[in-house]
Amino acid sequence: MSFGGEILDKLSKSIRKIINKETILYLVFGVLTTILNIAICGLLYDILHWDVIVATVIAWIAAVVFAFITNKLFVFNSKTTDKKLLLKETVSFLIARLISLGFDVLITWLMVDVGGINVWVTKVVSNIVVVILNYIFSKLFIFNHKQHTKQK
Repeated sequence: MSFGGEILDKLSKSIRKIINKETILYLVFGVLTTILNIAICGLLYDILHWDVIVATVIAWIAAVVFAFITNKLFVFNSKTTDKKLLLKETVSFLIARLISLGFDVLITWLMVDVGGINVWVTKVVSNIVVVILNYIFSKLFIFNHKQHTKQK
């Protein structure tokens, strides 16, 4: 194999490692969660004229419930029925999402209230950051099957 062929082979293997079923499902459900979050926040703020932070928090609650169910069952295939482990997943998920909510609220406040940027644009930008953070938290800490099996 030539030098260029080796590089292409390594690149191809790296891409296949990154783009697997889990990643694709996470992105699909992440996009759906993001749409839900943006739609609820935008409608509450733009149409009903609620405070942007209140709208952000309500949208976050709806998105978190949707994301927990889809991430647990479809993305990370966590079929945990053990009450202790299920509680740990749920609490870990909520803590991680509270951290990402902090980023969401901060970004939204900075962009909308301080910067005067449109809420719809702001929510798209904010959700890109949040989706990345949430994947890292979910993959490494919440639905990490290796970590769960070590604890049993």
